[in-house]
Amino acid sequence: MTPILAALAFATAAAAQPDGCAALSTLIFSGNGGWRAHGAAPAWRVDDGGFAIDDDGARVYDASVESPAFAVPNERGEIVVEHSVDVSWASTAAVLDVSIDGAPWRDFVAAGGRFDGGGYDATSYRGNPLGERAAWGGTTALLTRAVLPRETHGKHVRLRFRIGSGGSGDARAGWRIGRVGCAW
Repeated sequence: MTPILAALAFATAAAAQPDGCAALSTLIFSGNGGWRAHGAAPAWRVDDGGFAIDDDGARVYDASVESPAFAVPNERGEIVVEHSVDVSWASTAAVLDVSIDGAPWRDFVAAGGRFDGGGYDATSYRGNPLGERAAWGGTTALLTRAVLPRETHGKHVRLRFRIGSGGSGDARAGWRIGRVGCAW
């Protein structure tokens, strides 16, 4: 695990949100319970009020950023993510995973979540470290609205933004995540 330096606050006002939401609206790359980056190269970095990772297309990699745990209310919860994807069509893809009450990571949709906008638009290939699965790919700017799985209600949840490449593509801008917030 390699923490990234610095802390940054997103535009979403933490004071106007319940405690669980505040953990998402402030992004902290540190070893003290904040967001944490994993993967050696390429590395996540702070970029224009968010975080980003480049895709050189030529190397095999698996990199992720994990949120701190946050409490989900007993009713429907929704996560809102502003992000852009510009990755090699040949071998790079990005996904959202979830861990509920410390359980192992699962794909967001496979865990029972759904996208009400800005959902997966590609499939990662077999040679990708992510395996063959639905993902974000290609080139697009998104406002993703992700309805949390019913199983998360009243529990603590962590999110993992994960990108992988099979190393057989061309260099692209990568994945930029500008704001993560919630609606409940």
